[in-house]
Amino acid sequence: MPLHSWYADLLLNGVNKITLRPLALSAARHMPPMRPTTDKSISLDIKKFPAPMFYWKRYRRVVVYDGPEADGHVIYKTTSSRRKVVKSSSNVMTVEFFAGYGRTTGSFEAYFKAKDDLCPHTYLNATSSSQLLKFSGSNDTTDLPMQCVWTVDSGADNSRMIIEFSSVSMVASCDSEFLEVKDRPYDQYSQTTKICGSESSDPFYSRGRKIKVVYNQFEASNVSSFALQYRIADCSRNYTGSAGSITNLGFPDSFSINDDCTLRVTSPEGTFLAFYFVQFDLGSNKQCLQIIDASSNQVGKSCGKIIPSPVFVSSNTATVKIQTDAAASVRYDILYVGSDTKPGCGGNLTDVYHGILTNPEYPDVPDETLDCVWKLSVTSGRLEVSLDSVLMPEKPIHDCSVSYLQVDSKKFCTGSHVKFSYSHKDITVRYVSTSGSPAVKFSLKLTKLNH
Repeated sequence: MPLHSWYADLLLNGVNKITLRPLALSAARHMPPMRPTTDKSISLDIKKFPAPMFYWKRYRRVVVYDGPEADGHVIYKTTSSRRKVVKSSSNVMTVEFFAGYGRTTGSFEAYFKAKDDLCPHTYLNATSSSQLLKFSGSNDTTDLPMQCVWTVDSGADNSRMIIEFSSVSMVASCDSEFLEVKDRPYDQYSQTTKICGSESSDPFYSRGRKIKVVYNQFEASNVSSFALQYRIADCSRNYTGSAGSITNLGFPDSFSINDDCTLRVTSPEGTFLAFYFVQFDLGSNKQCLQIIDASSNQVGKSCGKIIPSPVFVSSNTATVKIQTDAAASVRYDILYVGSDTKPGCGGNLTDVYHGILTNPEYPDVPDETLDCVWKLSVTSGRLEVSLDSVLMPEKPIHDCSVSYLQVDSKKFCTGSHVKFSYSHKDITVRYVSTSGSPAVKFSLKLTKLNH
């Protein structure tokens, strides 16, 4: 598709008008970035937009970006003729008008002006020392709706950051205001934390060198504020919760580092931990991973590149030690799950975007009566489960109520090898075995789908 661009910057002085008329051919008209002085932001009032026939609607739209690049953060997108006021978080805004296919009458018309900058210092450089980001919302309805976007950058590809929330005070409804912290760039491994009200939140560890902090306010409030601290994190950290992913710095890329990493994992009281290895490459056999239980016993050790079998721990705490040197790059992706029946038997997995689950005692099968239930859910998109290694016992199971694997309504209890794929926002996986009866062996892969 041809792109028609104007490259001269528009310097804002008072109220300005821009009019773009649709082209006869498929095309995009690209306004140059609007740049007032650095202590100002931009208010764009979209007053007129052509309303084409419904067949062409998807091809004619206005897209507004918060920043100088047309592939940056989208703050507004429309195909309708409804009036809208859009505000930037800095002194730069970019607008695209897509004319689409065919001909139409009318034009895109908008007025823009400079405003006092409500979101200063939107690009933050992280160091190994903690720095403070503190912000208060607005009680002035003329400032709203307001969106502020900060990019926190460590400056090095082979690094990750930690954000710790010192205080959060906002109205309770997410419809009024909320704070989001996101990995950047966005991909299938990206994480997002959304905070509303005054709820506390665990520290956010990035997967790479950049984090996006986004604050949205839609209603005036005199109590809106937050404070957070950010810094470059080392490879040692604490993991808490019923389930989570342990990955190397810069995952899914490899990294080289000459420090040993100590990872302390704690699931809820009364649960038992299980560790599932999705990816594992420590380079050489001199570089090893150890798992130590609450009694200081080594319950698992793996070196080199061979993906280990799951490790089951008879407690809710464990220490993972990774011994590395600068001689080779390493990559690992490990899912931990806390189960309240026995290690590896059930659990709650919320927003775990990738991983592997197996039956208890894998690669063996249990010879006892178990009823294990895993609850899987994602807040956005869908989660796909793929049963690429489902092995039924050599002796046939004549009663499917005795031993089986079930994914939502689909039950597996016969055959020798089964492949199956299924996706949904909420998925329940159930595993039943009975003492003295043949049991099912399975390996289940989890993958987050963004569409």
